[in-house]
Amino acid sequence: MKQDKILSLPLEGFASPAQVAYALGISRPTLYRWVQIGEFPKPQKFGRITVWPVAVVRQEIAARTVL
Repeated sequence: MKQDKILSLPLEGFASPAQVAYALGISRPTLYRWVQIGEFPKPQKFGRITVWPVAVVRQEIAARTVL
C-alpha cells in the first residue's frame, strides 16, 4: 500500500522512471527498451536525474488504453 502511494503519478510536474513504469504496468528495463526502440518518448535529463513530464506520460497511457 505504501509503495502504491510513492509510485503513483503526481498531478503535474515530472515522474521518475519507477513511477512511469508502475503507471504503465511494466518494468523499468522494459520502459528503457521502449524508449530505445521508439515506442515511448525519450526522458528529460537534469544532471543525473531522469524524468518524464507527467503530461506526456498521461498522453501515452491514454493512447494505449483500449475503450
